[in-house]
Amino acid sequence: MEINVYMGVRLKEIREALALSQTEFAQIAGNAGVPGATRQSQAKYEKGLATPSAAYLAAIAAAGADVLY
Repeated sequence: MEINVYMGVRLKEIREALALSQTEFAQIAGNAGVPGATRQSQAKYEKGLATPSAAYLAAIAAAGADVLY
């Protein structure tokens, strides 16, 4: 499985486990100052069409998401 697709599946699982919408999940990163953190970018991450930045992953990790999962 391509790494972006695999990562996207994991991000969706994490988001759903936290009971957050794509918009709410993206806002976590946006509130932390990550540029381009939108619902659209979240959807692309989950579909494997884009790779999240290290800043994005750090922001969601700081909010309690297990990015090492």
